[in-house]
Amino acid sequence: MKTLETVLAQLSDLYEFNKKLKLYALQKQDQEGEPFSSDSDDPAHALRRDVADE
Repeated sequence: MKTLETVLAQLSDLYEFNKKLKLYALQKQDQEGEPFSSDSDDPAHALRRDVADE
């Protein structure tokens, strides 16, 4: 059972790291002057919304 707990803890850590990495990438993209679209069909906009909600 200890192995399962370890794996779940590692997955949780990876999930949190992935969220931070996505947020960093979006911020970096914004700093480089990429146009921001308010179109809800835009994948970057959807990703920003998902990251902001979590």
